[in-house]
Amino acid sequence: MEPQHKKLLMRRRVALLEGLRLEPVLQAMRTANLLDESEITQIVESSSNTKHRVATFLDKLKRSGPNAFPVLLSVLKDGQPHLANLLSGDPGEDETWSNPSSKNSSRQGALHRYLEL
Repeated sequence: MEPQHKKLLMRRRVALLEGLRLEPVLQAMRTANLLDESEITQIVESSSNTKHRVATFLDKLKRSGPNAFPVLLSVLKDGQPHLANLLSGDPGEDETWSNPSSKNSSRQGALHRYLEL
């Protein structure tokens, strides 16, 4: 995976942990031969907690080769466009991080600044 994609995944990690529906993404990664059956099993069985499974997936994804990010982006565009927009740099979908009038913006802004470090 390209360094800028790894950085972007790290910056958007909280949003991905909160909202990523993992099953369609895992299917796409398997179909594209980016993850094999044993890796998918490790992810699914890593925890009963969805966020932990997503975290395990994101950690494996970074080591899945140069096509991993484009495949992720493609599957997100089809089923989770709000996350695809976050990863493709569409500022409209990232409003909660930068809009001071948005609910919880100070807490989100602090988290965003922390993740940028």
